[in-house]
Amino acid sequence: MLKMKFIAAAILIAMLAVPGMGWTQQSPHEEEPQPGDVASTELTAISVQTLTAFNAFRMIAMRFDPIFNPRNFPGSGTRTAAALPEGFTSIASGEETKGVSFWVNTARNKIEDEFAPTAYDGYTNSFAVGGDYAVTPRAIVGLSLSYADTDIDTPFNQGDSQTKGFTLLPYANFNINKWLSADVSVGYAWNDTDIRRVQGGTTIIGSQDSEGWLAVGNLNAQKWFNLMFLSARAGLLYNEDKRSTFTESDGTVNVGRTNDLTQANIGASIGYWMEPFMPSLSVTYAYDLDREDQVIEGGGLQPANDKDGLTIGLAMSFYGSGSAKGLSVSLAATTEVLREDLENKGLSLNVRYAF
Repeated sequence: MLKMKFIAAAILIAMLAVPGMGWTQQSPHEEEPQPGDVASTELTAISVQTLTAFNAFRMIAMRFDPIFNPRNFPGSGTRTAAALPEGFTSIASGEETKGVSFWVNTARNKIEDEFAPTAYDGYTNSFAVGGDYAVTPRAIVGLSLSYADTDIDTPFNQGDSQTKGFTLLPYANFNINKWLSADVSVGYAWNDTDIRRVQGGTTIIGSQDSEGWLAVGNLNAQKWFNLMFLSARAGLLYNEDKRSTFTESDGTVNVGRTNDLTQANIGASIGYWMEPFMPSLSVTYAYDLDREDQVIEGGGLQPANDKDGLTIGLAMSFYGSGSAKGLSVSLAATTEVLREDLENKGLSLNVRYAF
């Protein structure tokens, strides 16, 4: 009898110790959500914001960055910079204008995240129009309106997302002296994101609104050395992405949140005047002073959430004269490096006419 009691006790202990047997099967356990169980914006919004905010910065930069907008040009047949007439107001051409200009900008960027739990791959297409007026020989004010369409595939949840939005951006530029200028722009963006994912063979859809402020300020310097043009640029960018609460088609509620990004950048460019063209090379270093970190619930591997990136650009600009007076065209290709797992490659075209 005593032997049977020992055997029964041993069996009971074994059942308690082995997972899936005895009482352990009845223990309550709540599984952590997996990446495929959530809407894509919950795991991609922060990194997409980091990449696309710089694209918006780049668009307005092509209006005032000295490498695309020298104040003067080497004189014809000489190897020194020609002085401009008093009261000259055009930044983009080497001839005097009335200080009115209109411009258009179009760009396409490939964006990618290679970190598997948050991976995505897609494109951002953008288009902007703007116009400005020189209120004084040293000050220009203007307004731009841009549209952007970002489409990404998200393999971690067998889904995708498409974000469409508009940004209204007033801007101003001030000539401080012959070689130094400053520009500032403050605007507001409105976006709508359509989301799709597949879970257990069922397609789940949803739609999320977002909006927020965009502010950019830069200090620019430029100088000619014979036919070589050097410029430098330092600035700050702030972007607010205020995302709404939304409910997916399966009843899943995704709570809204606000992602703030404050980014400092510093860069330099070099160009060579080959009248009427100027090829150029630029390097811009960006550091995220303040940014939300992307966190995957349940622990395990996490995104790098690195704070800095280096953008390298090659460009070719044309500056008209004579019958093409006031016309400037710039084509630029860029790629961002240093950000672990993230990729941002772009091609942009800016056309401006001053009269």
